[in-house]
Amino acid sequence: MAVVSKTAAQVHPLSVSRSPLTYVAGEDMSAGDVVYEGADGKIYKASNDTAAHANVMGVVVSGRADGVVKAGDAVDVAFDGLVSGFSGTPGAIVYVGASAGTVEDAAPAAASGLYKFAVGVLHKQGLFLRLAAEPEQV
Repeated sequence: MAVVSKTAAQVHPLSVSRSPLTYVAGEDMSAGDVVYEGADGKIYKASNDTAAHANVMGVVVSGRADGVVKAGDAVDVAFDGLVSGFSGTPGAIVYVGASAGTVEDAAPAAASGLYKFAVGVLHKQGLFLRLAAEPEQV
C-alpha cells in the first residue's frame, strides 16, 4: 500500500453538498489531512492505529497560503464531495493511513490489528469523500 499524494496548497473543496465547518486544530496539520474530532472538540490528524483515531470526520480544506495549519488555528473541514489537491489512480478507494493525516490506496493487511476506514474514491480532479459509518478492525 502507498500513501496517496497531496499538494496542500492546492487543496480546496470543488463540489460539496454541505458547506465545510470551522473547528480548532488540536495539533499542527496541513490542508488535505484527514481528521477526527477529539473529546475536547478539537480536530486531530487521523490514523489507523485505534478506532477513535481512524474515525475520519473529513478533510482539512483551509490553512495559510502554503496550506499549513498550526495548533490553535481555526480550520475548515469538508465532510463530503470532491476535494482538489490529491492525485492517484482514478477510481481507487482510499483508506485512512498509518501515518497521521494521510490516506493510502489499500486497506491494512488482514490480522494486522489496525483499523480499516474507507475515506473515499480518487477522482481525476482529486478525492471524492464518501465516509464509511465505522472503522473496522482487521
